[in-house]
Amino acid sequence: MTTFRTSLMWALYSLTSLLLCIWLAWHLFAQINFGYPLWYSLLNIDHTIEQTTPRHLHKNHFDQTSRQEHHRLFAEIVRAVQDRGKGLTQIQYRDREGKVLDRLLTQNEVIHLQDVANFVSLLNWWSLVLLVVSLVLFALMFVMRVSMPALRNLLLTVVAVVVVSTVVLALIGFTKVFYWLHPIVFPAEHQWFFYYEESLMSTLMKAPVLFAPLGVQLLVLGVVLWGVHLLLLKKLRIFKSV
Repeated sequence: MTTFRTSLMWALYSLTSLLLCIWLAWHLFAQINFGYPLWYSLLNIDHTIEQTTPRHLHKNHFDQTSRQEHHRLFAEIVRAVQDRGKGLTQIQYRDREGKVLDRLLTQNEVIHLQDVANFVSLLNWWSLVLLVVSLVLFALMFVMRVSMPALRNLLLTVVAVVVVSTVVLALIGFTKVFYWLHPIVFPAEHQWFFYYEESLMSTLMKAPVLFAPLGVQLLVLGVVLWGVHLLLLKKLRIFKSV
């Protein structure tokens, strides 16, 4: 019974703390715009922009913008999403001399990004709930003198879960899962799929290609932060070892 109780409490604590670490990873990466300049180069987003923006249905002259301007525009989108959607309608793109050419986003794109911002805000609230649950579990385990499982076993378990989940998603198809989730997360009446020829937003992000490496880096940093926090618990000897 004691072993089952210990395993259950550590399983719940591991799950909540891991989700919190992934949430923290999101906000840490947001501070550096998710490493967009790196992925911009690796994914040849400049080539996608050159090929598709001249055929854009609503916006003109985006081909006159620079690489630095593309980085700035992505950073503006990140800032607005992190700030509950404030400023989305004011994002403008400029040519290489700094002349304002047009607003970046169409109305449908603004609505979609506002939905994303609302979802991020919702996740922030849920993270507070997870934090409370995690702290309660932590306090209970400390008071009840629950032993800490071997660090190696905890790490191997989480890595195994991540690997199996990734393989399952790969077999199903990351793009299929990505498209399946959107109607669940966002209002059904709001457009969330945009062709490059109708969306500078999608072109800048080379959607959905960019989202795969962004998701991987979030998961990796989340697991690393989670592992570091367990290592600190082990070093500080807050819990006795099994």
